[in-house]
Amino acid sequence: MVRQLIPEGLAQMVPGPELGALLAGIDIHAVTGSDAVEVLRARARQLSHEQARLLATMVEVGLCDPDAGVDEVGRLVESPPYAADEIRAALAWTRRAADRELDFAETLVLRMPAVFTALDTGRICRTKAWVFADLCADLTAEQAAVVCARLLPQATRLTTGELAARIKKLAIALDPEWAARRYATAVRERTVIGYLTEDGTATVTGSALPVDEAVAACAHVEQLARAAKRAGHRGRIGPLRADIYLGLLDGRWQHHTRDEIITDLLSRTLSDTDHDTDHDTDHDTDDDPGGAADPDDPMRLPADGDDPVGGDTPATSAVGGDRSEGDRSDGDVAARGDGAATSSEEVPAAGGPGAAQPAQRVGVELRVGLATLLGRDRYPGEIAGWGPVTAEVARTLATAQRAAEWRFALTDAAGQLLLAGITRRRQLTTAPAGELPPCRGGIVELHLPVALLTELAAHPDACDQWVGVVADLAAQFNNYLRTGCSEPTGHDPHARFAGAVLRRHVQIRDRSCVYPGCRATARSADLDHTIDHTHGGATTGANSGPLCRHDHGLKHLGRWRLHQPQPGHFTWTSPLGRTYRTAPPPIINDPAEPRPRPDDPDPWPPARYHDDGPILQRPPPQPDPPPPPASPDPDEPAPF
Repeated sequence: MVRQLIPEGLAQMVPGPELGALLAGIDIHAVTGSDAVEVLRARARQLSHEQARLLATMVEVGLCDPDAGVDEVGRLVESPPYAADEIRAALAWTRRAADRELDFAETLVLRMPAVFTALDTGRICRTKAWVFADLCADLTAEQAAVVCARLLPQATRLTTGELAARIKKLAIALDPEWAARRYATAVRERTVIGYLTEDGTATVTGSALPVDEAVAACAHVEQLARAAKRAGHRGRIGPLRADIYLGLLDGRWQHHTRDEIITDLLSRTLSDTDHDTDHDTDHDTDDDPGGAADPDDPMRLPADGDDPVGGDTPATSAVGGDRSEGDRSDGDVAARGDGAATSSEEVPAAGGPGAAQPAQRVGVELRVGLATLLGRDRYPGEIAGWGPVTAEVARTLATAQRAAEWRFALTDAAGQLLLAGITRRRQLTTAPAGELPPCRGGIVELHLPVALLTELAAHPDACDQWVGVVADLAAQFNNYLRTGCSEPTGHDPHARFAGAVLRRHVQIRDRSCVYPGCRATARSADLDHTIDHTHGGATTGANSGPLCRHDHGLKHLGRWRLHQPQPGHFTWTSPLGRTYRTAPPPIINDPAEPRPRPDDPDPWPPARYHDDGPILQRPPPQPDPPPPPASPDPDEPAPF
């Protein structure tokens, strides 16, 4: 077939009649792969433009004056109560669909014109416009304007998941009091529901749960599932999580230890293989996007350049016999090879060998500014893989995770990483009565601009209970200034696997899987050699990056090529020859000045559920499927 050349300047053409006519003359079967991608982008811009025109037309239909004459053009100031019914009849939509679409159209055209313009000019798609409209619905007009001004310029190259996370974080920063009140209101109505689905199976779900406890519960399930897999469980990870979830709920393991639970799970494996024909091929792509790779996993990629994130060497398969990095407490870090001893005065010991241990929750990965923990601001923290949380939740989690590994990230004025590491020091006081019980494992990552560190180090009296932490960070930063070295040292660049220090540095630097738009956490991903180890690639920060299981396969099996021209900067080349680049994201985004709303006259709305009903109940019916982005995003990190 003769190749058809696409017109020059197609990539810069704004959508409209001219672009539409040009696209109509392109035979997509006669262009090269690279040109087909450019046509794809142009059609996406044109589609956004047409969708914006459709929404604008809906608004005009809703504003048409029904009392105007046949040949008279009459417009109302606002649409009447039954305006959507004209749209409903004209397009053969359901009433709910017509109401929803007209409300969406009016929100963009009348209340968020900047978002409408971005859609009309093809800079964002309809789904991203919906994210803006949906997540700004509870904000004041001033707050929504700030969100649009800050995030619309970035939205073109963000996925919907990335965009939603940034809007949520900015909304909390703009009005911390409202966010805390909304969170408390929702938690007051927490409940559990269960119902049968169409295929006869059951769904049991908790709603409006406290985020810190819910994250710890999921981490507990995940930890048990991963331990069972390392011990030899041959089932797929998704059903295994479900089995653990039910076992913890129905009481069968009420008095079992962790090892006894794993033994029970293994004893069920043989009987389950008759019902699970996929047990020999543990395809976890759908069940476990971005999940950590176990070295003994039967589906481990046949790659040369990957490093399991959980340890320096392949894990053992003894029941309870190994622990991943996420399972280790701060007292274990000497065994991780970072060369520093742990002080029992700084991190209280959990007890001697054989001592009865109190019940503890599983730790999680918390990222939070030290200024927030000091009470100097109420900027939101983040639970990695879940999203932003209020300052109050972040402080509670940090206090509960004194035995976790405490990392730090010192940044420049632009929020970019300067120095990363760990600290042995903790805040001086313990959790007051009524706070969360201590956690086993987990990570607390402290964020701190160098300017603030300098200020706090010069005025220790302003550090309150964090004086020891500040002193330690200041000492490590001064050593960095003397040596000028921010990269990890002391590791063997010829080693097959990265050590804990290098692994931690790359996780803090890159934050997530380095494929464009993927939000799987760096800690849950494989640590990949950009140039494979067997091809001479060194085990260094400049040749390492986290890749989730899917994107690791993309590199090794999907014919994508990956380069790292400088540490943390990655260039992906697709099989069609297109290049896509990523760079280390800022550790600290420029925080917005709070813009609180007037006090809510009724902060406690009526209950959404009746507490006197049974657990077995069906949720409210949804006659119409929700609009995009309702479908799961494979790049969205799983809560497990």
